[in-house]
Amino acid sequence: HNYEQNNCIYEQLRESLLCVFLGSYLLCFHLVQLSQVRMTSFSSNKITRCCIRKKSRDQLQPITDSVTSDFPPFFCLILTDLLEASFPLFSSLFSINLEVGLRIVIMARPSVLLTGHSFISRLSESQHQDLDLRDTDYVYDVGHGGAKVDNKSPKNLSVLSSEVWKPYDVVVFQIGENDLSHHNNQYDVIYALQGLHDLVSIVRRANRDCKVVIGELFYRDFSNDKNCRFTCQEDCEVYNKKIKKFNTMLRTFYADFDYVLVWKHQGMKENWKEMVGHDGTHLSSWGLQKFSSSLRGAVIQGKKLLTQHGFRRRPTGNTSYQRSTDNDRQPGCDRVSERRHQRQRVHPWSCPRAGHSATGCRAKQNN
Repeated sequence: HNYEQNNCIYEQLRESLLCVFLGSYLLCFHLVQLSQVRMTSFSSNKITRCCIRKKSRDQLQPITDSVTSDFPPFFCLILTDLLEASFPLFSSLFSINLEVGLRIVIMARPSVLLTGHSFISRLSESQHQDLDLRDTDYVYDVGHGGAKVDNKSPKNLSVLSSEVWKPYDVVVFQIGENDLSHHNNQYDVIYALQGLHDLVSIVRRANRDCKVVIGELFYRDFSNDKNCRFTCQEDCEVYNKKIKKFNTMLRTFYADFDYVLVWKHQGMKENWKEMVGHDGTHLSSWGLQKFSSSLRGAVIQGKKLLTQHGFRRRPTGNTSYQRSTDNDRQPGCDRVSERRHQRQRVHPWSCPRAGHSATGCRAKQNN
């Protein structure tokens, strides 16, 4: 029924089944060559006893690469991970029982979106856009100069890029500096944090299993360059205090979210003046190199979140909005307290933990 509407799903299912058959053949073929599997018995309960000789990771890696190359572009069979998960005594000679019909694990490579302001867009100009991740991920660079988290701004990411609305497995954000650099007092830390959380909500609506990595914001220096908003040290110090406060509140607010990781750019905060270019705003060539290396680590950690909480294939086609789950509610609040504070009209950003006042936060911790 409805074949035309489900044509995309049908094609993916057909390709998945093809990979299963190919994987079964390739896995058995390479295991026999690699590990010299000896079938010692075939009992009535359909259990086969095998002995696998000692093989190191270095010996397994070429076989893994050859198996991976035989699959369609968007599928990957990780042989080392399969053996490591199935055989706890991976580095020694051992015997183990295996079910007939060897179980193979075929994982669709997670799609990763890198998005944000000009820091992201300049990665492509400096030839760092691939992040040296080889063919393990699909990484998209979607950076926009002057991008903001302000919902009313024409430079808002949700307005500029349709990529934000697409279902990705991991989304890495580097955005917020342009909002806090505004001279208008209404663009304060809480305002920017709320706008960023709205972007996270958009991503989660597209894919409920998506993991989000948010990079901490960078300091800026004053300069006479036309691209710099700060021409005196006093304005620059006010901005950097906002950045420090924002990063602290960002870590506190998302501490209880299992699908959000706040990423600290190691080694870039202590020597931040050396990372900033002549305009005092954008990164220098060395700073871009460090930033690219840091983003690579952020993508890897985002992939680990997928494996920790279970990786499920993202939906295809038009994705309908789903009802919010417990993880989408403000942290530290149950259903009763959430309804009570809605009646009291407490602003959800009145406390770094959100959902209730700071006094209520301390009272609950004491209890």
